[in-house]
Amino acid sequence: MHIYIDESGTFTRSEKDASSISLVGALTLPDSQLAWIEKKYAKIRAGLPKEKGEVKGRSLDEAHVATIIDLLRRNGALLEIVAVDANFQEPNDIAAHRQGRADGMTSGLTDAHHENIRRFARDLADRIRALNDQLYLQSSAMFDLVWRTCEHSITYYAQRQPRELAAFYWTIDAKNKGGTTNWERLWADIVMPVLQTKSIHEPQTRMEGADYSHLKRFDTAIPDWLPRPDGDHELTAMNIRLLLMEHFKYSSDNEPGLELADIVTNAARRALKGTLQNSGWRQLPTLMIHRQRDHYIQLIALHDRRPANPPPYADVILKHFTHDGRSMIAPRFWKSES
Repeated sequence: MHIYIDESGTFTRSEKDASSISLVGALTLPDSQLAWIEKKYAKIRAGLPKEKGEVKGRSLDEAHVATIIDLLRRNGALLEIVAVDANFQEPNDIAAHRQGRADGMTSGLTDAHHENIRRFARDLADRIRALNDQLYLQSSAMFDLVWRTCEHSITYYAQRQPRELAAFYWTIDAKNKGGTTNWERLWADIVMPVLQTKSIHEPQTRMEGADYSHLKRFDTAIPDWLPRPDGDHELTAMNIRLLLMEHFKYSSDNEPGLELADIVTNAARRALKGTLQNSGWRQLPTLMIHRQRDHYIQLIALHDRRPANPPPYADVILKHFTHDGRSMIAPRFWKSES
């Protein structure tokens, strides 16, 4: 499968607006459909407005966006969205969360660990502490996005197109055409140890009858330097480094997948901000996995307080992003249970 990641918004506070919502989005395209999607998109793209040769979601009207969503809907694409509102995160909350994550990089280390491991962990902790509020909010949203994308896409395709689990191709939009930025390098460095530990303590539930055979090559023994899970668990886990970094790149090219990710992520933010009419984005939920008891757009906060008043986009999320999503369970599994 091919996963394209982009963001929309500044991840900074706004003094003039009641909210300052920013999104990161991951668009997953099945490898079996990629060539067809790119071919059909090339025909649509010819008629789209461009900025310096690049299609940008913010420049598209409702008809353009609706056409793109329909193309993706008909070809098995999945969309994950994680959002954060900078206006609802106090500087003290961000500082405390950042410090906690940095401390977590070294909390499990002892003198028994190799000095290279301890040095690496201390360096990562220092780099996390050095992130400004904007980049820390963005990277926190990215952590959740990558985890949810892995969790949902693996379960979804294991029931329908198990061969898609044989390889994961990650492409992230690079904002600096001259090379990766400091935050991009940091994200690539810390995403593996953080998500590796998470995968050990929160192993993914696998559906009985689904085909995970193509995922077996990502199974690995838990290294001695990683913390062991509590209880009587097998000492194996998913090799997150292999899954994320075997086929991984930042790209500043006008790749079809990145343009499509930009269009749908931007459409989601415009829907929340009320700057894109419903006719353009009303089919957006059909690209997302249905949650029985939750809305499809994950809103994260670095604290546990509830806002005094609902944010202005709450009504859109609750009315439009709680239904019409893709069923996680394939029809044949429903039939087998009836």
